[in-house]
Amino acid sequence: MVTTHQGNDALHSIPSSFFTILPLTQNTQMARNSKPGVDAAVADYRRGVFPSIRAAARAYNVAEASVRQRLRGRPTRQQGHTHEQNLSPQQEMMLVRWFIDLEACAQAPTHAQLRSMASLISETNGSPKVVSESWIANFKRRNPQVRTKRGVTLDIQRSQNLTEVAIQGWYDNLSLVVRRKYIKRQHTWNVDEVGNAFGIVSNQRVIGSADTDSTIIQTAREREWVTAIECINPQGCALTPLVIFKGKHVQSQWFLPDQTPDWAYTSSNSAFTTNDIGLRWLRDIFLPQSTKELAEGEWRLLILDGHKSHISDDFI
Repeated sequence: MVTTHQGNDALHSIPSSFFTILPLTQNTQMARNSKPGVDAAVADYRRGVFPSIRAAARAYNVAEASVRQRLRGRPTRQQGHTHEQNLSPQQEMMLVRWFIDLEACAQAPTHAQLRSMASLISETNGSPKVVSESWIANFKRRNPQVRTKRGVTLDIQRSQNLTEVAIQGWYDNLSLVVRRKYIKRQHTWNVDEVGNAFGIVSNQRVIGSADTDSTIIQTAREREWVTAIECINPQGCALTPLVIFKGKHVQSQWFLPDQTPDWAYTSSNSAFTTNDIGLRWLRDIFLPQSTKELAEGEWRLLILDGHKSHISDDFI
């Protein structure tokens, strides 16, 4: 009999016949014969790290028979099925290098683009014109240098000006202002316009280097936008967002009953901030909402970009 403990310190007896030793499953056997482990065991045995094949196999927890077969020149499972693949190993490696180069240029390809390129190569090889959806998973398994990750969109102009020297210089100037004016953290505010482009999927899944979890995706500006002006301080206190639609006037049919946030809404011809909208945001939202905890003589710091609406004479 075998006893087990469960709830309220009660002991329950379970017949030992309930337990059995299961044989190795196919997945477990494949794990023991994994290519990286067998390759490492073979390499270390050839270098004299281990005195015997058995010792090398035990050290890497792989089957001794697999190590012996590899030493005799038997091809790996993947090599044995190379002739069945749509793309040759050399062609897949070409794709891997191409994807990593594209990611470095903020243009990491999507799964659809990967399948499209692979299908073109497959057709050239005389294989099926369109690779299956499962091909992508097998491709990533054969090429662990790449993986699926989250693509974070970044405007093209910001991408081109995002340099280490520029960022460090900006933070140096910020620290100088904070020290001179004795500005407290809760009185430091950051405002920015966040554009939502119609037809753009944020944080889509793309293919890129396996070294990171996400990558930057550069986007074009020729899109219809809805803009939100958002402002927050380091303590997580956010001011009322201002949403800017494209049009002459804000239309009531744009909003769903009982599902519209209690924010501020306006419109412009381009759905972007104008000098007038920027000034109204400063007077009607920022100044009244950011002065609640401001003591006499204390400074506030508003961090913003160089958009023309932020540097107009009235705004300054």
